[in-house]
Amino acid sequence: MNDIRAIIFDMDGVLADSEPLHFEAEKAILQQHGIEAPWHEWHKFTGLTDEKIFRYVVDNYTDGQYTPEALIKAKYDIFLHILEEKVQPIPGVMEFLEWAKPRYEKLAVTTSSLRQIQETVFRALKLTPYFDIVVTGDCIQHSKPHPEPYLKTLEALGLKADECLVVEDSLNGIKSAKGAGCKVAGITTSFSKAQLLECGADMTFDHYAELIC
Repeated sequence: MNDIRAIIFDMDGVLADSEPLHFEAEKAILQQHGIEAPWHEWHKFTGLTDEKIFRYVVDNYTDGQYTPEALIKAKYDIFLHILEEKVQPIPGVMEFLEWAKPRYEKLAVTTSSLRQIQETVFRALKLTPYFDIVVTGDCIQHSKPHPEPYLKTLEALGLKADECLVVEDSLNGIKSAKGAGCKVAGITTSFSKAQLLECGADMTFDHYAELIC
């Protein structure tokens, strides 16, 4: 990675082991509202914004008595509490950040989560000192898999796409990063190596220790 000047991380499933916590909150809210959701296909929502997830649920699994906005607010009330109590870093990520910080010009985060969620995770895991740029879901108009989130991050970094390595766990995130022209390392916290590579990841890894060289 000698030509890489910056590393851009997704947050959920890449820095924070928060994907199961999202699912816990989403499941609780839908059950509270009596909504039968397609749990067997929930994995396809990984990397999408809450607006897209709950819009899909409202359009396909309700009679219109709920709005995505109402369900999102209900989820956040639960999710913020769950995050503060339960969120943990992805194994090896803190050691990798300590290793990477002095070796790369900049480190950044590009997440579909809203700023309030990102700040809660950063506070709980003490991540703030490591990152120069943070782009959240409320900073963009078109969420992943659209390339806008990573294009916005590249603009903020002042770097070219081929100078940045993106670390992603989701297929939607990989599509977004590749659409912006970035190299992508896929971590196998949410999908298999085969799925990540098929989606366009340039490399995959199971543990951050594999990236330290």
